[in-house]
Amino acid sequence: MVFSAMSTGKFSPTLVVICGLPGSGKTTHARRLEQEMSALRFCPDEWMQALEIDLYDEGRRERIEQFQWMQAKRLLSLGNRC
Repeated sequence: MVFSAMSTGKFSPTLVVICGLPGSGKTTHARRLEQEMSALRFCPDEWMQALEIDLYDEGRRERIEQFQWMQAKRLLSLGNRC
């Protein structure tokens, strides 16, 4: 579906959710998609590291993930206007 949208020059907002076991290559795959699709990637671990938050602080992780979901929903609602 993404290939079809790209080949016609028409873009639809697309959300790709990647999940898997630790060490299974999620981040590597997400980084590749980020480049290939000119996309924005949200990674809670990277935000927590940038903010110097303990990666095992579940309360803060939950708040960051909620904020990221809100931002993703907003981007999807904007469609191709952004």
